[in-house]
Amino acid sequence: MVAMLEDGTPMNNTYPCTGGYTCLFYNSTFKGATIRQGQGAKPANIPDYAPYNFYGEGAGSGQGVKNNAASGMSVAPVSSRPGEARPLG
Repeated sequence: MVAMLEDGTPMNNTYPCTGGYTCLFYNSTFKGATIRQGQGAKPANIPDYAPYNFYGEGAGSGQGVKNNAASGMSVAPVSSRPGEARPLG
């Protein structure tokens, strides 16, 4: 399963982790393939990552997300704190 944008477009590495999103990355230090969820991303709430794969270029593209995420970040919505990225955990 691939994460989608609101218009049904599959996400790829041209959709960076920006304001209002939470992103998981295949490699540490926010590198490699990613999955993005939050405003504009479908689904916004993912209770189980088992059916999802990392997307984009780089290590881990096409790999399952569950038990394979090495880093993650949550970026505050632009309306609250522009550009503030917070590592998860």
